[in-house]
Amino acid sequence: MISFPVVVKRGSASVKICKTPCRGTDRFTISFWVDGVRKRQTFDNLDAAKTEAAAVANRLTSGDLDVLTLTSADRAAYLRARQLLDPLGIGIEAGAAQLADAVKKLGGVTVAQAVEFYKRRHDGTSATREVAEVVEELLASKRADKLSVRYVKQLQYDLNRVAAQFPGRIGDVSGQQVDNWLRGLGVAPRTRNNLRCSLGTLFAFAKGRKYLAKDNDELDAVPFAKDNDGAIEIFTPDEMAELLAAAQSAQIPFLAIGAFAGVRHAELQRLDWADVQRDGDLIQIRAANAKTASRRVIPILPNLKAWLQPHWQPSGPLCQHANMTRQFERLTERVNQARQAAGRADAFVWKHNALRHSFISYRVAQIQNVAQVALEAGNSPQMIFQHYRELVRPADAAKWFALEPQSLAKMAPLPKAAAVIWRT
Repeated sequence: MISFPVVVKRGSASVKICKTPCRGTDRFTISFWVDGVRKRQTFDNLDAAKTEAAAVANRLTSGDLDVLTLTSADRAAYLRARQLLDPLGIGIEAGAAQLADAVKKLGGVTVAQAVEFYKRRHDGTSATREVAEVVEELLASKRADKLSVRYVKQLQYDLNRVAAQFPGRIGDVSGQQVDNWLRGLGVAPRTRNNLRCSLGTLFAFAKGRKYLAKDNDELDAVPFAKDNDGAIEIFTPDEMAELLAAAQSAQIPFLAIGAFAGVRHAELQRLDWADVQRDGDLIQIRAANAKTASRRVIPILPNLKAWLQPHWQPSGPLCQHANMTRQFERLTERVNQARQAAGRADAFVWKHNALRHSFISYRVAQIQNVAQVALEAGNSPQMIFQHYRELVRPADAAKWFALEPQSLAKMAPLPKAAAVIWRT
């Protein structure tokens, strides 16, 4: 038989339990004092009263009095919040502030939805890997796969720019950031698209290594630039004469084969002298080096042979420069220096892909055989018929393919300054 009141003590604190029947039902009330104010709580059974009395006594002893002034429901919520947050080292106020800030920023999206979205993108990934680290891994893998040295160099150049712009984690790079950066570079559409493609290679590699989630779609927010450079632009015979006169010796084979055989720039950068057959008057573009992955042969026309004669080698890379864009810029500067020396006010401007475009245009006008030119250029007859037919006159074609070292002065007289530049 229990004698009431029951007193629960913890240190100097005590909580009294009294039996307080109500309408024929046993009820039990605990009472205690907080800051001179008496507090009471009533329970339906004695065990519940004892449990709460012990908890209150413990809190009175520890000085944790704030919870004792709450209602039962509030106190339970408070205790649960402490139970959840204490292991994380987050106070109730800080936790509430973080939650409120997240809800405000999410703009109607629940925190749970945001967490699920994040988990889908990062589960099983190492999103903490930095962009520069992923770039190095990618380049190392490309070298190990023995891909073209020039391809790897170009990829390295592009991705080093990316790593410099985005020094943080690859998982934090957003499509909007990439788009803003590419638009702010002020480069030509094709250069911008090339950088976009290199970024695509990086992101695909990161997904394969699980540095990014498989469904990472940030690059979908980065559109390709509208490339108006697809318009056909060609050099006149006089402009080509200026270029050849101003070119340095190491640039002559690249310029001549581009202009008089129509080999693409990328193919030229992979071309070996062993594929330039001096005796057979043929240039072989191997399938591994061709854009279309199919082998083709191109005749070495008489004027091209004359330009190549002083430079011929048994083997070795035909192109000595890793970055031909920079070479074109320097060549353009030399042509304009020559024009200024001659008192000309008009400026020479390099035209995108104009060496190849010029060859196809003048070759069609010269032989009037679209199918043959398509085989030589590695294009479809439909493409050539649509874009190149009737672009130039046969008389212009005759002047183009008459350009030879000994006839240079006749075709486009240049000031002495240009000849001096050619020999430097």
